[in-house]
Amino acid sequence: MRQLSLPSESGDQRSSPPRSSPAGYGFVGAGEITAAIVEGLNADVADPPAVFLSPRGRSIGRELASRFPNVQVCDSNQDVLENATSIVLAVRPLIARAVLAELSFRPQHVVMSAMAGVRLERLRDWTSPAGRIVRVIPLPQAARGQSLTAMYPDSAVARELFGRVGDVLVPSKEETLDAFSAACSTWCGVPSIGY
Repeated sequence: MRQLSLPSESGDQRSSPPRSSPAGYGFVGAGEITAAIVEGLNADVADPPAVFLSPRGRSIGRELASRFPNVQVCDSNQDVLENATSIVLAVRPLIARAVLAELSFRPQHVVMSAMAGVRLERLRDWTSPAGRIVRVIPLPQAARGQSLTAMYPDSAVARELFGRVGDVLVPSKEETLDAFSAACSTWCGVPSIGY
């Protein structure tokens, strides 16, 4: 796994080594990006991590569970949170608040939001008392282990997950992540994240 960091305002590069992987990853929202990440987690890996999927997008979830024995479709979004402490939010921003209002997060949760345009301040309000919030921009190339995932702020748990499906880029501020997101949606042809 190659980890990339953009220089901070002072010019230094920050990079932290990943920690050992958590027991599993939970995904609230099971659309194209979730499918790409799950495929990448299972590509050429002897012992892939456990994956707990949202019941929405059931056809995608069932298809992934039929192909990969480490993947389980949960009965509810809350079940996803009960089974994993590393949670990827991959729902459409327009319905995010309603979906997240039904969930009870814990301080042990590391929440990685793949929801375009939803800023950290809002995410903290919606997922309180989650212990750590990270914005991420994974690409469909994650399915082949070739995504360049931008994230902000830096997080060892997010680096561990997204380093498994490609490279990781950490800008020095959230506004730079927003610019990367805008460029990717235009240049990379990133599909909308489905719920």
